[in-house]
Amino acid sequence: MTERGGVVLLMLLVMLMASSLSTMKWSDRDAEAADAQRLSDQLMQARRSLIEYAVTYPQNYALNSSGPGRFPCPDSNGNGDPGPLCPRVSVGLLPRGFATSSGIEQRLLPGDSIVSEPLVWVVAGPFRNRPAPSGSPTHAMVLNSSTLSALRLDGRDDIIGLVIAPGPPLAGQIRGEAFDVVDYLEGENADGDSDFSRSAGNDQVLPILWKDVLPLVERQVLAAARSAMRNYAFDHGQFPGIGPVGSLTPAGDVPCDQETVSGWLAVERYRAGLAVPTSVACIDAQGVGVDQPALDLPGWLVRNFWHTRLWVHKPSNGDSNMPSLDGRNVSVVLASAGPVLLQAPSGAVQATDAQSVADLLDHEVNTNGDAHYRRLPGGNDQWLVLDGLEP
Repeated sequence: MTERGGVVLLMLLVMLMASSLSTMKWSDRDAEAADAQRLSDQLMQARRSLIEYAVTYPQNYALNSSGPGRFPCPDSNGNGDPGPLCPRVSVGLLPRGFATSSGIEQRLLPGDSIVSEPLVWVVAGPFRNRPAPSGSPTHAMVLNSSTLSALRLDGRDDIIGLVIAPGPPLAGQIRGEAFDVVDYLEGENADGDSDFSRSAGNDQVLPILWKDVLPLVERQVLAAARSAMRNYAFDHGQFPGIGPVGSLTPAGDVPCDQETVSGWLAVERYRAGLAVPTSVACIDAQGVGVDQPALDLPGWLVRNFWHTRLWVHKPSNGDSNMPSLDGRNVSVVLASAGPVLLQAPSGAVQATDAQSVADLLDHEVNTNGDAHYRRLPGGNDQWLVLDGLEP
């Protein structure tokens, strides 16, 4: 072989080696991209499954339901099940699944979506799977549209939960059966407080926001209230008396006034050791105290003080002056208030302890005291109507 031929052969070998290395690099990049996509898909699947769990909570635990919006406690000991109890802000592994009250096993993630490292689950206290007790509307376990979360992500405070992919173990992290947060998370995410970050260590964080869950929960609240109002009218030939906004008693009840046409649902709350209330205290047209049959509302709705986050407008008994929504006359208008706004479109600064319609509804046209309401952009109210007395 000539010297020139040897040089050409060497150049060919170098080019082949470079091409092979380039192919290997692109192959590695493709594999890394595929792994990253699988992990992203797993985080999104976990997030969807957790939201579905929370929104359908009454369907899974109807016999002992604390109401929609409740999330499972994290797995604290590595057995794959939700923990039986969890603190105000709880961190642990994402449970593999859960058993419904009827004993049906449901998985949060399908088996073929599992990647190498288990996911970490963080849930804010009021949204964990624990029932609200009888007592104060500001109790830590009461969950409604005025409930606040202590959980924060990079300063954002409308966080219900966090799904975290912890990444491969770093130096000093040892992952065994028992869960220790410092073996999975780093920096601000592992210091035991309520503040988390997307830029800590190699953690990938996907939040579940208030707006992802509570609007869906409010639709269930509205549907339950409408059903109770409809059934009451069918059984008794008229709609129940309701209570003025701000009439909440220290015991958590809302007494009714038969002359009141707009305000809160009138309820007497169940208290442990007592029979479920079958009537509520009411004032008739002559100002005389009477008892009114109780609305058949879900226990979770009343325990969580959802009745103080709804606005109801009905016609006066025997009155043909019907309320309307968007120009259409209906039997009853119902609205869920959404979260408290520091600056509502009406200009009002809303209070959690509602004392007027302006603390609940967001637009001036809906707070002016008449019977005519409109769906408008810019607020967070949701609406439902009862049209007729059909059972």
